[in-house]
Amino acid sequence: MKMAGVIPPLHFYDQIDGIFQEMDITLNNGYHLIVEQNTDPGYQNEIMVCITDNNNSVNQDLAIVRHLDNGNKFEVIVYADKDDKDYTDKFEIELYKEKE
Repeated sequence: MKMAGVIPPLHFYDQIDGIFQEMDITLNNGYHLIVEQNTDPGYQNEIMVCITDNNNSVNQDLAIVRHLDNGNKFEVIVYADKDDKDYTDKFEIELYKEKE
């Protein structure tokens, strides 16, 4: 499946002991969509999504997705305002269960 705005290939790097650390997708406009596992030991159950330039400087945070310690719930934090560095929305999502 080809996604609009994405130039293949996807670049995977920074693997430590086989654990996914970062994914870099080069966009048509020269920026990079970065998905990165938080390396802080207290926050390893979360990933961050941001846009960087060719100098690897973060231009804009997009989202954080983390597992909540209380079971089958996840938290998604969204940064939807391009003019503000604070998040705009926070959602709690329960793990989907197939109905029998």
